[in-house]
Amino acid sequence: NFAGGAVCNMEDGLILFDKIHDFISNSSAFVGGAIFNSSGTVILGDGANFVNNKADEFGGGIYNEEKGGILLVAKTKDILFDGNTANGISNAIYDDGGEIYLNASSDASVIFNDRIVSKDNTSVLNINAESPQSQQNGMIFSIDMPRTGKIVLNEDMSGYMGTVNLCGGRIQLGENGTLFGGNYNIKNYAVIDMINTTIQEHNFNKLTADYRFD
Repeated sequence: NFAGGAVCNMEDGLILFDKIHDFISNSSAFVGGAIFNSSGTVILGDGANFVNNKADEFGGGIYNEEKGGILLVAKTKDILFDGNTANGISNAIYDDGGEIYLNASSDASVIFNDRIVSKDNTSVLNINAESPQSQQNGMIFSIDMPRTGKIVLNEDMSGYMGTVNLCGGRIQLGENGTLFGGNYNIKNYAVIDMINTTIQEHNFNKLTADYRFD
C-alpha cells in the first residue's frame, strides 16, 4: 500500500476500534506503516499493539496529517509501540499538523519503545486530556477517556516539536527515554517521572501549583 498498510482514513472519516487490536508487520511504500489518517479521526478505544510495522518514508506505525485526530486510549489493556520504523529509523508516530490524544487509566499504560516525530511545531499532543466535546480538528464526538494513568517513553522524543498538553497522570521516562522537544503546558497534578536522565532545554508553559517532577 502507498498510504496505510492496514488502515487508510481520509476527509472527516471516523474509525473506532472499541476493543484491543493488533497491528503487526504491516508495511507501506510511502507513509503510515499501519495507519494513515488525513483530516479524519481514528480511535483505539481500549488497547492496541503496534509491532514491527514499517513505512518507506514517514510514520512507521501511524502517519497523521491535515488536522487529523488520533485517540489512543488504554482503559484495561496497554497500548504498545515496539519495533516500528520509517526509512529504517525508529518511529511510532509521525504527525504533520494534526492532534494526538494519549489517555491511560491506573490499570493500563501507553508505552512507546519507538519515537514520536512531528514535521514542525503546529502539531498538538494531549496527554490524559478530556475527550473532545465539539468539532475541533475534525473531531465531533465525546468518548469516555481515563485521565490518571502513565505514558511511558523509552525512546528519544526530541524530534516531536509541537505543543504538549500534560493534563493529568504522568509521563514516565525510561532509561533511554527523553522528553518531547516542544513546549509544555502542565496542570492537574500531572507528574514527569524521570529515571537516570536530565531535563535538557525545554519551555514549560502555564505551570500551575499542582504538578511535580519525580
